[in-house]
Amino acid sequence: MASEMIVRVQSRDGQHRIRVKPSDTVETLLKKISDLIDWKDSPVKVYRDRAKSHVMVESGETIQEYGIQFCVSISYINGDMLYLENHIQPKSVAVQENASFINIDRPFSAMKLKKDVEEDLVDQILEKQSSVIERKQQCKHGDSKKCSSCLPIHVYDDEYLKEREVNYLSFHAYLRKNGFDDNIRSTASVPSLEKVSCQITPNCKNHLPWPQGICSKCQPNPVTLNHQRYRHVDNVEIENKEIMSNFLSYWYKSHGQRMGFLFGHHEPMTDVPLGIRAVVTAIYEPPQITYTDGIDILEDPHDEIVGSLAERLGLKRLGWLFTDFLRDPDDPALLVNTRNANTYMLSAAECLIAAKYQNKYPNKCKYSLDGGENKMVDFAAYQVSNQGSALVAAECLLPSRSSKNMACVRRSTSTHYVPDVYYMCHDEYNNKIRKTAGLLPVEYLFVTIPVGLAKEMSYTLTSQKKPFPIENRSSIGNAQNIRVVGEYAKQFEESEFLKMVSDFHFLVYLLTNTEVTFEMDDLAELLDAVSKQDSDLAKQWAENSIKWNEFKNLIGKQFEPRREDDSTGEPWACNHCTFLNDQSNADCEMCSLPR
Repeated sequence: MASEMIVRVQSRDGQHRIRVKPSDTVETLLKKISDLIDWKDSPVKVYRDRAKSHVMVESGETIQEYGIQFCVSISYINGDMLYLENHIQPKSVAVQENASFINIDRPFSAMKLKKDVEEDLVDQILEKQSSVIERKQQCKHGDSKKCSSCLPIHVYDDEYLKEREVNYLSFHAYLRKNGFDDNIRSTASVPSLEKVSCQITPNCKNHLPWPQGICSKCQPNPVTLNHQRYRHVDNVEIENKEIMSNFLSYWYKSHGQRMGFLFGHHEPMTDVPLGIRAVVTAIYEPPQITYTDGIDILEDPHDEIVGSLAERLGLKRLGWLFTDFLRDPDDPALLVNTRNANTYMLSAAECLIAAKYQNKYPNKCKYSLDGGENKMVDFAAYQVSNQGSALVAAECLLPSRSSKNMACVRRSTSTHYVPDVYYMCHDEYNNKIRKTAGLLPVEYLFVTIPVGLAKEMSYTLTSQKKPFPIENRSSIGNAQNIRVVGEYAKQFEESEFLKMVSDFHFLVYLLTNTEVTFEMDDLAELLDAVSKQDSDLAKQWAENSIKWNEFKNLIGKQFEPRREDDSTGEPWACNHCTFLNDQSNADCEMCSLPR
C-alpha cells in the first residue's frame, strides 16, 4: 500500500482532499480536517455517509482499521467521501450577511474601495464629472421637446466616437461604459473590473503542486488577446523644452543611447471626454552603460531616495523613456528613420521591459525618442495593455530573435505553467478569427499615446539658467561635486534661493552627496517650499538649517571664482537645437555643431 493516501471531504465550501497515512489515527484525520476547513468556534461534525447517520468520533484507531477507503492518486476518484456539517455560520459569512447589497460575484463594494484605496487627485476630480454630453438643439420642434438628434449622449457613444475618429476610450469613459455610471457609483455595490491572471493559484489543497497536479480552481484561464479599446493616459505633455534638451544632450555629446524615468503629475484633459494628461516635470537618469545601439541598465542604489523625493514634491513616476538615434551617413545633421509602419513602432524586447516597469510602478506609460519621417528628433509614446502586463508578470513572453515586432509565448515546463494564449485577427474575407499565439504580433500588447511639448511652458523643477549637472553622467565628464555646486549657485542672486533649489537634479544631489549627509526629514520644510513655490518658507529653512549652512560653508571653501577672461556677454542660441550657449563657446555645448 502507498505510504500516503487521499481522503475526500465534502463541505458546503466545496470538495477537499487531505493527504494522510494509513497508520494515522482517526483523531489525526479529524484534526487535519479541522485545520483545512478552519471553522473556528463552530461545532463541526464529520459523517461517513451522505445521509449523515454515522458520525465520526475521535479515537486511537488507525484510519485503515477504521475501514476508510482511499483515493490512490488524483486521477483515481474511487474511495470514501466524508461529509462535514456545522451549525454556526463562519465569521466571514456573517460579516457579508450584515452588509447591504453584497454581490458575491462582485466582492468589492464602493464603500470598501473608497476606504482602502487612496485614489489619485485626477481620478477624484473625474469621478465627479458627468459622462453625458449635452447637444445643442438643431431641430424644428419646440424647446420643451427632444428627439434623437438633440438628446444628450454619453462620452462612450459609438457614433460620437466614430465621428471624431477616436481610437481609444479614456479610462473613465471605459469605466462608465462598463457600469460605473453616475447612479451606480453612488450605491454600495459596483461592478468589478477584469483582472487578468496568468499564474497558477499557489497552495491549492486539492492536489499536489504543478506539475504533479492542477485543477480548474487554480489553473489560469486561456488568454485571448484583443486590441485594448481604452488607455489609462490620453496624452503626455513635456512641461518645457529644456527638460528634453538636457536629456538629449547626452546623445549629442557621446552618441550613446540613454534612458530615464519620467516624473510629474496627472491632470484632467479637456480635449478628451473624461481624459487624463500626464505632465512631465523632471527626468531622472539611473546608472547605466550606454552604447551606440543599446543600453545596459544597472542597479540603482538611490532608487528609493528618488522615489521618496518625488513623493514629497507631489510627483509620481509616470513612466520611462529611451533614445534610439542613428545618424544619417549621408548627412550627419539628420537621423535615420528606423521606426515606421513598414518596420516596427515598438520592439518586443522594449515592450516587455515597459511592462515590467508598469508592473513594478503601477499606473504608468512610456515613450521613446527616435528619428521621425522628417529625419529629425521625434517623440512616440506607448502604454502596455492590461493583458500584456499580466502576461509579462507571469513570465509568459519572450522577444523573438527573428523579428523585432514579434513576441514568443513560452512553453510550460515542470516548474512554470503557461496558459494557452490566442489573439483575434481578421482573415482574407474580413472574418474575425482566433489564432494560437506561438509568435505574437507585439501590437496586441500596447496602445499609442499622443505626446508633445506644452504650449505654455512652465518651469516647476527646471532651471532657466545653466542647469545643474544630471546624475550618473561621469562618462561624458559631467560630474556632480562641491565645485560644480558652487558654479551652479553663482548664477543666482541671494533673493533667488528658491529658483536655485527648484531643480530636481540638485535636490537629488543634496540627498545623495557624501560631503554633508541630508536625510529626507532634514529637507522636509525645503521640499514643502519648492512644491508650494513659497520663497519665504525656503528662505526661512536656509537660515535655520544647520546642515545647509555647513554645506554652504563647504561650497565657499571649494569654489574658485570665474576667470577674468571668461566672457560675461549675452548667451547665443544654437540654430540647430536652440540651446542657449555662453558667449565664449564657438560650438554648441548641446549638439556640438558650430555657431
